[in-house]
Amino acid sequence: MIKTLILGCNGLLGKEVSRNCMKREDYLIGIDIVEKPELNIFDNYIKYDLLKINDFHQIKNLFFNLFDKESDIINIIDCTLINKNKSTETIQEIQNFWHGMISLQVLLAKAAGSFCIKNKKNINLVFTSSVKAFRAPKFSHYEDLGMETQVEYGMAKAALNLLVKDTTVRYKPFLRCNAVAPGGIKGEKHNPIFLERYEESCTQKGLVNPSSVANMIELITSESSEFSGQVIVIDNGWSLL
Repeated sequence: MIKTLILGCNGLLGKEVSRNCMKREDYLIGIDIVEKPELNIFDNYIKYDLLKINDFHQIKNLFFNLFDKESDIINIIDCTLINKNKSTETIQEIQNFWHGMISLQVLLAKAAGSFCIKNKKNINLVFTSSVKAFRAPKFSHYEDLGMETQVEYGMAKAALNLLVKDTTVRYKPFLRCNAVAPGGIKGEKHNPIFLERYEESCTQKGLVNPSSVANMIELITSESSEFSGQVIVIDNGWSLL
């Protein structure tokens, strides 16, 4: 049996990933902060504020006891998002921002790695990175629109990319860790002028469909997958121009 744990299952990307896993007939475990998810497809749903997790023992106690000691295929997919527009003008605000962007992911990687080594079980761990980890923002996109992009976001995602590689090597051969790095995703509310500017700076059609990102995650977590330690960019060529 394939057991798939989806963090942030009720978000824009999380819902698409959940649908794909349901079609694959995975045993679905959803985690989000809402009382009831919009999709009624989960075999097991947990309402939990992941930002309240302080150490990797909490993660193991909360979630890893859901995995039997049989030879299940285990996927853990992190689709959690944080508001990128929060103020980060003080040390405390920056620390809080990074806590939401990278702390959980580090603890999750450590918990998954520890579980794999102890139980000799294989896990596919997939994080959500960003093209912002690879290049500076295109500031002309935001000019005169009252919009901004923060350096802390790209820094956190760049750190996540290193976490993917470190985790893959540190816990080999049991833990396979990868990430997808989307550009801007359709479905979020955007200023029409921003959308026009964004599309002009892509080689293809602009914002990425959540389903495209979900389809890549489905490929990464397939039984035949040989992705390992990779960060896969899905951005319609935004990062090339």
